[in-house]
Amino acid sequence: MFLYSHPRLYRLYLYLVYGKYLNERTKDILDLLEDDDVLELCCGHAPLALYLKEYEGVDSSLEMLLSAEGRDVALFHCSVMEFRPTRENMTVLMQASLYQFMDVPLIERILSWKPKRIIIAEPYRSLGSSWISKLCTGTSYKFTEESLREWFAKHGFTVVKKNYRELVGVRSCW
Repeated sequence: MFLYSHPRLYRLYLYLVYGKYLNERTKDILDLLEDDDVLELCCGHAPLALYLKEYEGVDSSLEMLLSAEGRDVALFHCSVMEFRPTRENMTVLMQASLYQFMDVPLIERILSWKPKRIIIAEPYRSLGSSWISKLCTGTSYKFTEESLREWFAKHGFTVVKKNYRELVGVRSCW
């Protein structure tokens, strides 16, 4: 994943993909998080940490985590499937990363952490060709709106938001 190992290029990629909707997307996620303690999986450079009181982030890219230095938050360098949270009852958030976990029991793993709820924001519309997706994300897997809605339903999520390229699903765990 060439792009993901270069934080500045990745931020440019996000701007190109979301354009004027990037700030709206962030606001939508923050509105859903309310005042929750948040554990963000695949957090990248942890931009949400700037807005949240209680935030922890997990990412497998050391380069991305290092670009988040200076933020007074707990950041963990490991894979999501190896991670062991430090506490229960957090809201677990994942943005635009679900496609990486299609062949592993991700939700079962997260549920074992005893979260308050799980929020997943995932694109159903991508940049285009599979080679561009592979360069940017490391995989050519892409959801359609229908397949993402099916995935959410199968795993007990309610779709609470649809924007021009993503669905946001929430699953309460209490």
